[in-house]
Amino acid sequence: MRFYTIYFSLILSTIGTSLHSQPLERKDIPFFVNSRQLKYPMTGGINNAQVNQGDLNFDGILDLLVFDKNGNVLMPFIFNGKTGKYNFQPEMGRQFPRVLDWVILKDYNKDGIIDMFSSSFNTQGPAGIEVYKGTNVNGFLQFQIASIGKEKYNILYWPTGGNQYTQIPVDYIDYPSIDDIDQDGDLDILTFTSGGSYVQWFKNISKERGWSLDSLQFILQDECYGRFVENGLSSEIKLSPTSDSCASYFTIPNNQIRHSGSTILSCDLNGDPLRDLLIGDVSNNAMIGLFNGGSSTTAWMNKEDNTWPSNSTPINMNKFNSAFEVDFNLDGHLDILVAPNQRYQSENINNLWYYQNKPINTKPNFTLTQKNLLIEDMLDFGSAAHPCFVDYNQDGLTDLLIGTEGFYSLNNSRDPRLVLFKNIGSIKSPQYELVDSNYINFKQFGEGINGTSNFTPSFGDLDGDGDLDMLTGESQGGFFYSENIAGPGKEFVFKQAIYDYFQLSARSYSVPYLVDLNRDGLTDIVAGSLLSNNDINRVPCGSFYYFQNQGTKNSPLFDPDYYNSPNTNCLGNIILQGVGSKVYSAPMFYDANGKYLMFSGGLLGETSVFSHIEGNLYNKFTIEYLNYGQLREGENTHLSVADIDDDGVLDMVVGNQRGGFSIFSTTYKTDGTIVSSNDVHNNEFKIYPNPAQHTITFECDQNTTSGILKIIDLNGAVISSIAINDLNKKTLDVSNFKSGCYVIKFQSGTQFLVSKFIKI
Repeated sequence: MRFYTIYFSLILSTIGTSLHSQPLERKDIPFFVNSRQLKYPMTGGINNAQVNQGDLNFDGILDLLVFDKNGNVLMPFIFNGKTGKYNFQPEMGRQFPRVLDWVILKDYNKDGIIDMFSSSFNTQGPAGIEVYKGTNVNGFLQFQIASIGKEKYNILYWPTGGNQYTQIPVDYIDYPSIDDIDQDGDLDILTFTSGGSYVQWFKNISKERGWSLDSLQFILQDECYGRFVENGLSSEIKLSPTSDSCASYFTIPNNQIRHSGSTILSCDLNGDPLRDLLIGDVSNNAMIGLFNGGSSTTAWMNKEDNTWPSNSTPINMNKFNSAFEVDFNLDGHLDILVAPNQRYQSENINNLWYYQNKPINTKPNFTLTQKNLLIEDMLDFGSAAHPCFVDYNQDGLTDLLIGTEGFYSLNNSRDPRLVLFKNIGSIKSPQYELVDSNYINFKQFGEGINGTSNFTPSFGDLDGDGDLDMLTGESQGGFFYSENIAGPGKEFVFKQAIYDYFQLSARSYSVPYLVDLNRDGLTDIVAGSLLSNNDINRVPCGSFYYFQNQGTKNSPLFDPDYYNSPNTNCLGNIILQGVGSKVYSAPMFYDANGKYLMFSGGLLGETSVFSHIEGNLYNKFTIEYLNYGQLREGENTHLSVADIDDDGVLDMVVGNQRGGFSIFSTTYKTDGTIVSSNDVHNNEFKIYPNPAQHTITFECDQNTTSGILKIIDLNGAVISSIAINDLNKKTLDVSNFKSGCYVIKFQSGTQFLVSKFIKI
């Protein structure tokens, strides 16, 4: 019981005075497409999925962990045994360490708790494997990096002789196989050599030496596992005619550069039950099946299916595919999932293929069942979602416009658009419906050899006629101007977009925001960009452009030279964190009672907040937060804020490179102040019985009106969310809740009532 008391105090501090420095709470808002409500609308999209399976919540049922290599985002999907469906639980992702490039879940020490293997290249330096040991901490999955005890890094090693060790090499762009290759009860490793032609088998010798499975001791057992070789210039594979020798090496012409990039899945493709292989290659839109005609200790791949599975619809995705073995439908048969492994320009629509295993005479039989597994219930616009809150039909409800980079297909074409969601809910309870997947035909600007993409819409009254015009950024750094001719209070009607507006440029990937920044009554332009900027003396100075409106209220005028005062490319003297000079700055402003706050997304997925802006445009802004909300939405975040449910607290929509978005409740009130401990009333529920086994009843003496009641577990996951009209007395069924401590939070406007109960 002591544990629960201590942990509860931590949660209250999160909700109370320290709320603004803690992870933000996700909002659960209904989204409809073609009259169908989506199950996982705000997962943020999927581009390069890696799918693993394990019991993530200790209920004895296998769940899914989807890791998107594009942005290094972990997405847990928990299987509900009663409904037979997976539920997206993003808060559970915080139980996992921040990992990069690739992830494999396996229980290496056979303690019944899933462990994690991942790339060490971009976390520790060497191109190898780091291991995280899973533990059960009061019913919650936690991880700690395994201490290998050799050399300098916490990675897997093998002995090279003379008491010398080197890392088991895995390129960060590859995907290895971690499996019990020789079926001796411990996990081995298959990985391509650094040259990318042969597969090496690193054998786990824990069993043979009588050591604990925690020891993770490996030797190089076979330098040519399976006796095959892959062409260094293509995905072609050569098989050996015998099991006792490796296939001959491909001849590489002079001056030809060898490609790198391969994926491996060790699995049973034909039911014999030796370990066969599925091989993906950076130069191949298919995958190759290799069948083992040897033994568990001496693999010999003597049969090839170069368009696997030839008995069904073969894999054909752009590009560099990787396969994953999971029992997706939990029928006891291991299925195969396939997704592209190439970051960025790979297929980003219908890009998670599900080959269901429907055995024939007990032998595996893989049949393509679905090309958009899980994605069918997501809002996913391909790549790079740029959301903007705006009331397009002037009905008083906040709508949502999304600019996109677009969908990639087999021929590398793009399909960028503006996508419009109408708020069909109420002022207190927003709901969104897709009403236009090509708003004002912006798709036309992405067509042809000179087509552009990455549309980033913003709104403001540029011509002084009382309605909102639209200025849209794009990948080449210019701006489209769309004049609204509807008039004040009317649904937007735009003239044909004009490019390029005043020949303004943010160099590349422009992200405009329209705001009267100097408060002279004229609408100015602040813009983000792919790159940080240097001043006229080539000294790094900032990440944001400021183009001051030098015209009149009805006739705007902008100077395209950002070095000419009053313009500047060093607004606020802010240089966002990035990789080299790449930052993907994405600014927006909120006017809080006459004082601006500036928010910005960026390359690394962190949300920055700045203040002290008035009268200070050419000096350094004050940094409020560099990682506001501790978001884990992936790369190239783009955001917009508004109070979409009229509760007095700002909400924030965050788009990302994966092509989707999520919506969060911020800690800022609409007046710019922070939700503080004065807004939180602790222990003002009367809850009984407590501890509870089946139901809880709670009463509140305060005069409360309507609001939202949420039950939150110790990880911050919202277990239940209920609209309440009268909080005086309420009974809830908690019989299906796991044992543990839970927080009950009721929000009505900017006021919070908080208490706890224990489920036994």
